[in-house]
Amino acid sequence: MVCLFTRRITDELAGLVSQIDECLTTYADEELSAFLVLISDDPEDSIPRLELLAREWGLKKIPLTTYRNSSGPADYQIADNYEATILMWRENLVQANHSFRSARLSSDAVDTVMN
Repeated sequence: MVCLFTRRITDELAGLVSQIDECLTTYADEELSAFLVLISDDPEDSIPRLELLAREWGLKKIPLTTYRNSSGPADYQIADNYEATILMWRENLVQANHSFRSARLSSDAVDTVMN
């Protein structure tokens, strides 16, 4: 399972989401799943941005969702000073936790997450 929490959609984040979307097809037999959560105090305003993301990047598999509260779900302990947090877990055990401050989700960081 790959879960992406973000407060902002950037080109780098969109590229990462696109790569994960491709993996969902490639590794469908291995039951890989993922979703993106755009956290915001105004999730209704976020829906057009998610629709644009899906359309521009040709996303087919990854669910794009919103969460009303810019702090994110309390159980996930998303730090307020981070723009994006990517969690990966298998069988209820977190395998990786990547958090990025604003403008730190670079192409190199995306490579790190994908490897």
